[in-house]
Amino acid sequence: MTFQLRRTELSDLPILLGWVPTSTDLVLWSGTSFHWPLDLDQLAQDLEAAPENGRILWTAVQGDGLPVGHASVITSDDGTIGRFGRVLINPVKRRKGYGRTLVERSVEAGFTETGIDLMTLGVYEHNRANRALYAELGFEETGVVFDTELDGRTRRLIEMSCPRTSFRPFHPWEEKTLTA
Repeated sequence: MTFQLRRTELSDLPILLGWVPTSTDLVLWSGTSFHWPLDLDQLAQDLEAAPENGRILWTAVQGDGLPVGHASVITSDDGTIGRFGRVLINPVKRRKGYGRTLVERSVEAGFTETGIDLMTLGVYEHNRANRALYAELGFEETGVVFDTELDGRTRRLIEMSCPRTSFRPFHPWEEKTLTA
């Protein structure tokens, strides 16, 4: 999987918007960060506020310049803890390994670029594939869970965390292009 991980740009937002077609997709992607219907104004405001909020937004871009994925990390006020999330893959690229590579590279970039000691995340209990992926990278379930109502169903959100010293990338230092 060869792609460049770079900071998200304003020109990426219309493409990302197209990857969130329903209110359910919106909540699964970003929790309650945005409201439905999602629009470019919300995304642009979030991108503009990202630096002051301690958030880094990345877009994964193939050699042809087209985005294939998006992820982010937000740091705590004291800069020791990061929250990984907002992982989104182009629908035509799903189930082809892009998500796995994006998660690995963006978690690694989060540790590298921010200097945090601990990365946390939330993953829905029913999403066994992602829970296993995070565990392979060194994340452990913390025992903290939240119940969320989504489409009339209760969904359980499992909290996971990974200290910097426990992070296990799949392919350390292999074909990683990170640009600010």
